[in-house]
Amino acid sequence: MKKTYQKFLWISYIALFIVGFLVSVSVIVGTLFLLFSDEDLLLKGLMSTLSCVMLLYLCIQINEIMSPHWQEKKKEFKMEKPF
Repeated sequence: MKKTYQKFLWISYIALFIVGFLVSVSVIVGTLFLLFSDEDLLLKGLMSTLSCVMLLYLCIQINEIMSPHWQEKKKEFKMEKPF
């Protein structure tokens, strides 16, 4: 039961990371598209701000995944595994 729960937990974390990454990339690409088009300046400023926020969110998300806490959990799971 615990192995199944851990497996689905890791799958959900990976899926959440992928969705967050794709949303962030789409906002950044949308901002770049608006910068090269002749649209309203207010919209460009709003999208640029949103793009910076999404980039910061993406960096925080990556930092959480690579944090020492996760590395400790990974070591703990490996130690529980019988040889």
